[in-house]
Amino acid sequence: MAKIAGSERYLENIIPELKKHKVDISFLVIRHPKEKSKHIEFINNLRQNGVTVYVFNSYFPISPLIIWKILRLIQQNSFDMLYSNLIYADFVAAVIKKLFFPSLLLLSVKHGYDEKFQTEYGLNHLKLKTNLFSFITKWSAQTADKVICISQSLKDFFNYGALIDSHKLITIPYGFNFNSIKLNPNIEEFQYGDPQIIVTGRLEKVKQHHLLIECLPELVKEFPSITILMVGDGSLDKSLKQMGEKLGVKKNIQWLGFQKNVHNFIQASDIMVIPSSAEGFGLVVLESWFHAKPVIAFDVPAINEIINDGKNGILIKPFSKSSLLQAIKSLLKDKELLHKYGKSGQETQKRLYDINNMANKTLTVIEELTHNQQLKSKIY
Repeated sequence: MAKIAGSERYLENIIPELKKHKVDISFLVIRHPKEKSKHIEFINNLRQNGVTVYVFNSYFPISPLIIWKILRLIQQNSFDMLYSNLIYADFVAAVIKKLFFPSLLLLSVKHGYDEKFQTEYGLNHLKLKTNLFSFITKWSAQTADKVICISQSLKDFFNYGALIDSHKLITIPYGFNFNSIKLNPNIEEFQYGDPQIIVTGRLEKVKQHHLLIECLPELVKEFPSITILMVGDGSLDKSLKQMGEKLGVKKNIQWLGFQKNVHNFIQASDIMVIPSSAEGFGLVVLESWFHAKPVIAFDVPAINEIINDGKNGILIKPFSKSSLLQAIKSLLKDKELLHKYGKSGQETQKRLYDINNMANKTLTVIEELTHNQQLKSKIY
């Protein structure tokens, strides 16, 4: 874990909520000794919410020593269930259950698939090939009692791709409580241009920032003061900045790097653009809707599950720069429509993607698994 991203935000929200429902839940962080500072915020956020956090330092995400330490932790605390998130945790949890504690329940949560695959093929299961990632995914899921997917698209991908048995899969979309977000009342401090477009996400190939940057020269012709806020960092930082300079739009892009609180920047912007090739869910949509900001995105999974085109946002042809350009222009020229989509999105976020919905559905899965386990104990 390098920075707090979607899966970490999920954990920060769901774990305290489960504790409120009397689930005695602890969290284990396995971190590289040289990257301690990268995990401090996440660990502190959990601990501030009353969550017990164990920290193991290791130069390797998986090792016999780590397995041994986890086994001791389980024995000392008499845990009933492992709750794994992301591929390394899935694998370690499956090893522990299969080889050492077969009666231990295992609940896995899938936030996406291999990023390299998603960059090239989105969530197209027909493009799947057997490799180490697919093998670990399939093997780990065979040991899991239930697998939560954060979107229907992700569930379909694992099911139709024959990676996970359909009877183990269940969809529980993200739900977040944004009411605790601290906003700076001086909104003008976060306004760099008029109009202002924001993109939040790691500067990596899968996010396709280059498509928006390539639209900027045409946008500047009609909106000379337009600014794009790029919130996030990553391996493409240098090349994307060079692209902006080459296209002559350097002054129209603000590179803000990683931000702990993106909400001030979203609140100060007019539109959120998501040029990703695929998303396991699309947390940024909910963050935008919380502030009644409209979203423009490509018509790809799982973004197209959340956005209802022409109702609470705009979905465009993948990966058409001309369609992206036209969508941005049309929304910036029609303030009434811009506000309509934003308000509609805000209503959708409150109705469907509330923290209580996610917590209650997750709690139901946990209760069903523990109930079935108790029945088995009585039978055997």
